[in-house]
Amino acid sequence: MDYQFERNEANEALATFSAGHEAIGHFLSSELKEDVKACKTLLDFISKIEEKRLFNHQYIGRNYQLKLSDLGIEVKGIALAYEVGDPLPEGTELYDQEQEAECGLFDFKMLLLDWLAYLTDS
Repeated sequence: MDYQFERNEANEALATFSAGHEAIGHFLSSELKEDVKACKTLLDFISKIEEKRLFNHQYIGRNYQLKLSDLGIEVKGIALAYEVGDPLPEGTELYDQEQEAECGLFDFKMLLLDWLAYLTDS
């Protein structure tokens, strides 16, 4: 999982991820944004899961949800959780790879630490 952090024209922190993990970048950029307290709270939940004091945790934002467990993390766009009312034409495929991603719990922990370091250094 490759990623980089940068700032846009409005000086907002953005996380860009390699193919297959884009949803994690969207989650960081649009849900956590520059909320250091929220990042530290997630790190606390990760520590509790690692110490077996907690089995899982779910964070539901405006556009994405994050599920944490000892097996790893899953980021999923909230729009994917809803059923489409009308059937789609035959042969139609929805592109949702940028709306869903998974990685290991340790990798996500290291990523959050990198995000925090970027936010406090930039």
